[in-house]
Order: sequence, then C-alpha cells, then structure tokens
Amino acid sequence: MIAGCAATQRAEVSVLDHWDHSGQLTLETQDVSVLFRKDNSKILVFSKSGKNRNQRMGIMPWSYQNSADQKLIHCETIQRTDGRVGIEIVFSGKQEQARGIVWLEEGGTLQLAPTQNLAGITIFADIKYGVLPGRILDDVLYDPSTHSDQERLNLPSEQSFVGLMEGNDGMFMCAWPDGNQKAAILLSRAEGHSMQITALELELDEKPAYLHVIDAPGIWHEFQPLPEHLEKDVELKWNRPFEAKWKTHMIEGDPLKIQTAFAFKNGKSRTWRPGGSFTYPAWFDGTKSFLSFSKKIPPEGHMIIYALEGYASAPVEFANRSCGVVPALRKTESSIGTVGRPGMRNCDGRHYMVKITRQGLQCRETPLVRELLVEFSGNARTYNQRLSDYAGFMQAMKSQVESWQLEVAEDQELSSFLDRMRLNIEKLEQGYAQWMGDRTASQLLQYEKESLDKLKALVTEEGIESFPETQYLLWECNRSAGMIEIISGRVGGLARDWARDAAHGCVASISAVKFAEEIREEIRSFIGKDRMCETVY
Repeated sequence: MIAGCAATQRAEVSVLDHWDHSGQLTLETQDVSVLFRKDNSKILVFSKSGKNRNQRMGIMPWSYQNSADQKLIHCETIQRTDGRVGIEIVFSGKQEQARGIVWLEEGGTLQLAPTQNLAGITIFADIKYGVLPGRILDDVLYDPSTHSDQERLNLPSEQSFVGLMEGNDGMFMCAWPDGNQKAAILLSRAEGHSMQITALELELDEKPAYLHVIDAPGIWHEFQPLPEHLEKDVELKWNRPFEAKWKTHMIEGDPLKIQTAFAFKNGKSRTWRPGGSFTYPAWFDGTKSFLSFSKKIPPEGHMIIYALEGYASAPVEFANRSCGVVPALRKTESSIGTVGRPGMRNCDGRHYMVKITRQGLQCRETPLVRELLVEFSGNARTYNQRLSDYAGFMQAMKSQVESWQLEVAEDQELSSFLDRMRLNIEKLEQGYAQWMGDRTASQLLQYEKESLDKLKALVTEEGIESFPETQYLLWECNRSAGMIEIISGRVGGLARDWARDAAHGCVASISAVKFAEEIREEIRSFIGKDRMCETVY
C-alpha cells in the first residue's frame, strides 16, 4: 500500500492478537491495517494514509450455495518472519467450513490461499471504473453506467484486475496465477443513482489470490474534451502525484473511431501518423500536464488518466511479481524495427536518394546507392510479408469463428456473441480491402520488384535527365512502406478494437468468456509479433 507517493519505506508486519480475549486480530504495516473480527462476514482492509484510516477492501469467502451465511470463527497466527505474517482463518455457515491462509507482506500485499472448501472470494471496494490491464492489446475499461440492466459482468480471466476507486485517490488491484479461475464484476444501483461497481468476484481454482491498494491524491483523473479544446494546448487541472508511465484512454473520431491509449511524453512534440503530422496529444511540462486535440481526428466522450506501470507498486509490476510473467502483460517482440540501415529509417533513405539523384550525384555515390537499393528490396519483402500476414490472420480467425458457430448453433446466447465477433472480422476485411485495393500482397511485391529493377538501371546513368522517373520509381518500389503504416494504423487498430469488444461482449454470458479469451489471445499473439506495425503512429 502506498500513501501519497510511488515508493514507501518498508516496515515489518506487526500483529495485535486479541482473538482469545475479544475476538479480534489485526495485522499492520506502515500503510495498511487488516482486521479479523470474530463472527464478521468479511476481512476488513484499511489504508493508513495521512490522518485518515479509510476502509478500502472487505474480503469474504463464498461458496456456490450461500456465501452470505458465512462468519469468521477461527483466526490464528501460524507463521511470523521479518517480511510477512501468515494467519489461518476458518469461516463457517450453514454449509461446510471454508479454510484458508492469509499472508500480509511488509510492502502491503495481501495473499489469500485456499486450503479447504474455499471456492472463491468476493472483494468489496468502492470502485468507479474497472480495468482489465494489457500491454499489447491496451486496457479494457468497464464503466458501470453503460450496464444499467446488469448486476454481474463476466470478465476474461487474464490474471489481473484493477479498480479505479471513488474519490480519485486510490487503485485496487488483484492478481492470480494461471489456471481455470473465473472473474466477474458485481454491480448494484444505489437509490437515485446509476449502477456502481461494488465488488470483484473471483473463483480461485484452489490457487491463491494477491491483493493490493495504492493510495495517492489524484492517482487517476477524468477529463471531458469539449469542441472549444480542438487545435489548442489544454492544461489540465491535475498534476501527476509521482513519476510513472502515465497514459490516457480516448476514443478518436473519424477516420479511426478507435479507443486508443496515449502515453504521456515529457515535453511537447509533433508526430507523424496516417493523415499527416500532428501535435502529440498528451505531455508533461514540468509539473503541468497538457492535452492537444486535432480537428482531423477529434476525441469523443470523456477520457481517463492513470498509470499501471513504471513504479514500485504499480499494477503491472505487482501482477508479474506475484504470479510470474502474466501473458496479457507481456511485452512485444518486434522484427519490423530491425529493417533498414541503422540510424536511417526507410523514408529517410528514400528522401536521401531523391536528393542525390536530383543533383545527378548517383554515380559518385554508387556504394551508398547500392546499399540503399538492397535495403529497399529487403524492406519491400518484410512489409509485404506483414501485409500478407493480415490476410492469413483474418482468414484463420473467420474459419475459427465459423467452426465455433457450428458447435453452438443451438445456443442462442453464444450464437449472438459469435455473430458479433464475426462482424468484427468483416470490419477488418473491409478496412484491409479498402487500402490494398485490387492487389494482393504478392502482386504488390511483384510490382515493387519490377519498379526496383527499373530503378537499379536508372541510377547507373550520369546526369539529372532521369531524375523525374527515378523519383517516381523510388516511391513505387517502396509503396508497401507507406501502406504498412496506414493499414497497420487502421486495420491493426480495428484488431485491437475487436479484442476490446470481445472483452465487453462476453460480460452477460459466462459461457462466452472462453471464446473471448481465445480471441483476445489470438489477436494478442498476432499483434505482439510486430507491434511497431500495429500502433496508430
């Protein structure tokens, strides 16, 4: 638990054991207090930030029969070291007793391990937005106000969950090891209010769960872009509480219409992306934070700002530290970034060739020209392979979804979910076809090879007479380089959007979750192979 900053002095776990006398046992670190009370239905977790002692979590075992009847009847310290303390707990109700061991570490991490009849836990917390963290696929945000008719949202089980807590001053996180766990957000409606997240429910699959809360004023922030903010640098009334990898989620308007995560940069800058050169949309200037929105790609709706990694107790680091490398939080392995001459991007090489041939210096610079032509040829093969991979990926996914549709044809709920997934594939196909035109990737590569052969002959000629044709061929033999940026931004963006839609589409059906998990992992694996192609930049 962090009180007001991203790192805190480590402190031993203390035990206040009054169980035999008053039926109460308390574990404490510098920042967190965990209360076990006899005949209570929950283990209570408090933060100790500032002058306040705020209840952050209530943890209750559940069974499939009747979790509400369970009460804590036994609590005993079983292990105590410098770094952590273990407490054996027993809950009893009308059904069988549920047993487990709770560990509190000096850094504030709470581990709950089932030992007998502890099928799962319900973690109560005041959460405004739920987050399914991801790196390759970005995060999935769950807004309870968009689920007015549901009391339970089934989630893909990707080994971690983050809750942005009410008051903008806390983040709740939960992680669990690989297995057959099932996770769900529980919603309720307070009188006169919209739906609110009340708890995370986690089926344990006989494996432990890890819990943690971070406290800091302004640890996350909401902002509503307005029309008058377009083409302006907008200073936020929010300062980052500590150094981290801060980012914002926003939905872009035409032509992308895709929810995208933008990392905050240090300092204002410009960036190129399909459609032209833009001011980068999010940056810090000292302690101040700024956003900038273009009329060409305006934002839609509100945006959320937070940091899931880049500091000691961040959710990504917490999950990987607790459970090993979590697949959904793994990093990418990009091969596209290794293409071309070190220090010279593909477009730079082409512009340099234009400069040389405009002045008629191609023969004098023959070694460099030959080197660049070899790189152009290698670039064309690499980029066209990626363009071909798109077609293969879409066909494989279409076949998979069609196979699933045949398997569940009698199940209307699952059929509806898979129909929704099929529509996402069709969007991908339409976007791909729009930018590829009437050429396949192999046809485009053949055309580029022919252009490159003509270019090789032209650059052996003296003078500037061949410059116009040389300039034209320089673009034609690298056509795929421009297309990969556009197609990856649009089609790759749609693939990430599909993964997000799968996570939202399965919330009403626990049976659909397994399909959503498979779809998301297939997209994650495809995009993760060459992430530099798949960003919107």
